Parts: sequence; C-alpha cells; structure tokens
Amino acid sequence: MNKSVILENIIKHQTQLLKTLEESVALYKTTSDIDEENTIDPEDLSHQGEAKEMQLHLEERIKTEKTTIQELEKFKNSIQENIQEGALIETGTAFIYLGAALNPFEYEAKEVYCISSDSPLAKSLFHKKTGDNFKIGDTNHTILNIS
Repeated sequence: MNKSVILENIIKHQTQLLKTLEESVALYKTTSDIDEENTIDPEDLSHQGEAKEMQLHLEERIKTEKTTIQELEKFKNSIQENIQEGALIETGTAFIYLGAALNPFEYEAKEVYCISSDSPLAKSLFHKKTGDNFKIGDTNHTILNIS
C-alpha cells in the first residue's frame, strides 16, 4: 500500500471539489452584483440577497476545503504505526483514511473512505492493530495494514 499515492488521489478529488466551489462562487458573485438603481422588480433585489448569502457560504466552504487539503499534504509522507489521525488503514475491500470526512471514491478496485478522527468509527479503531476485525454497517473488515 502506497499511502502517499492514495492521499494524492484524495487531494486530487478535493482539488476538483475546490475548483467546482470556486466556479460556483464566481457565478453567485455575478448574480449578486446587479445594478440596484436600474432594477425595477423588488424580487430581483431579493434574489440578489440570496445569491450573496450563498456566495458567502461557499467562500467559507472553500476555506475549509483548503485547510483539509493542507492537512492531507501534511500526512501524505508520514508513517503511522498505530491507528491515529493521519493513519491509512487497508482492509480487503477498502482503504480508510482518518483525518477528514470526505466523499468516498474507488482506487485500485477498493473503496477509499475518509472519516473524521472525531467520528465514532474512528474512535472505535484507535485501539485496533493489524489483524484485528471491525464492522462498518453490516460489513466485516480485517485490518491488513496501517500506515
């Protein structure tokens, strides 16, 4: 298992999400920047306010995603011997990264799950070692590797 390659794939997915968010902000910025003096319909002003709120919300999300990418970069070349924040756990069917709750995706025919270190699942894994078993939903997993 090559942790840096898997984290690079997670970073790639997050960077694509970041790009989409930035494009949405640009769209909302344009929508919220109407000429108020030439606007006759009060509903246009209402939509302007909604667009501005959405723009601000997305800008906060962008800050969060940038921080997440920085955290992923920090752990990309680290080696974890125990399950803790920044650890990548390999099972027979999945890779589980502990550090950030992100959308799952597939890599080398295995699901990649990214979960928060504060989640109940992560907390239940902290004391586990290679060879131990755990459940996600109805699926049993065996820890093959920790890095």
